[in-house]
Amino acid sequence: MILPAMMLAVAMQAPDSSQSLPPLPAATAVEWTESGRLADQLLSPYCPGLTLSNCPSPSADSLRRVIHSQLVAGQTSDQVVAGLVEDFGEGILGAPPARGFARVLWIAPWVGMVVGFLIINWLVRRRRTAPAVAAPAASALSAADQERLDKAMRDVQ
Repeated sequence: MILPAMMLAVAMQAPDSSQSLPPLPAATAVEWTESGRLADQLLSPYCPGLTLSNCPSPSADSLRRVIHSQLVAGQTSDQVVAGLVEDFGEGILGAPPARGFARVLWIAPWVGMVVGFLIINWLVRRRRTAPAVAAPAASALSAADQERLDKAMRDVQ
């Protein structure tokens, strides 16, 4: 709830062509690192498919500044993310949360790999232990057929 008001305040300070960006609040190295980590993990609501750190939109820059300001004000990363999810929905998260039905999205790839490995292993073992196919045995001719064959061969010569 407070996030839209802060974004509006930052947007009101947005630079035009003759102004420079307002300075960011003083921050420790930890706050800068955490601010950058959050921007790398969150998807931009303004640039579909891009993280917040890669989005060139001025609105994304405002949102990055809001995140940084909230961290400097003493909020934890979890609190900042919870506020963003409340305002923009779970689509802002770079990865689905590992709870409820979304847990399937985390588990399914691993289950698929294990099942695939087991199937390949079963096929390889089956192929190794399969008996070799024997060539069909020559059929034995009866004595009468053998005699006719011999006579036919003598006639040909």
